[in-house]
Amino acid sequence: MAHNSFTWGDLAVNEGYLSFWIMIMAFILMMTGWAEYVGAGRSKLIVAVLCLFSQPFHYRVTVYGTAIEIYASVMVAAVAVCWTLRRGADGESRRYLLLCACLTGIILGGIQKLYRLDPVFYWIDPVSDGGLLGGLLVSAFSMKPGHQFGILLLAAVLAELANGLLSTGIYMARIGSLAWWDSFWLAFAYARIISIVFQLLRASYSKVAGAGWRNKGGSSPK
Repeated sequence: MAHNSFTWGDLAVNEGYLSFWIMIMAFILMMTGWAEYVGAGRSKLIVAVLCLFSQPFHYRVTVYGTAIEIYASVMVAAVAVCWTLRRGADGESRRYLLLCACLTGIILGGIQKLYRLDPVFYWIDPVSDGGLLGGLLVSAFSMKPGHQFGILLLAAVLAELANGLLSTGIYMARIGSLAWWDSFWLAFAYARIISIVFQLLRASYSKVAGAGWRNKGGSSPK
């Protein structure tokens, strides 16, 4: 069905366009002292460079008779996430993050399935709208950049895998492709923006509440 609504595909003609600009902005923010807020760091920069150089390499696997393309870049990122979670989270936290990733992946996979099969949802763009929904969900589960990255990575893999298995002959899953990374980085950017705004609002509320207590002659709440 033809439509004239704007989508991110109109802006980003080439796959990887959004990923490039989001990573450039993250690098600039990291170099100007905002690394804590954008979730960037020296180790993450090294992982990003490794993902960039491994992006051209991919192979196909067959799962239940369905061909799926897996790119080396997503495997590099997955190893980095597993290593980070193993060092920085206990067993209970890892199980919680795994549950959050599974829930997010199911929802994102359902959105993609609806977009491709149901003409009622022709106006939904799985890159921008799916990324916004993913960012909202992840920011509700955790405020930490590392946790958000890990949840989104596993959720995006599960969503793409489920979409490929449920759309055999119609859609081939490409886990780690440039289009896949565009959707992932957009979701991560949304998650960080939502988290930062929430933290600023909470800090502002704490200051206003503290000022109110002091004006009434009481002690500020701790």
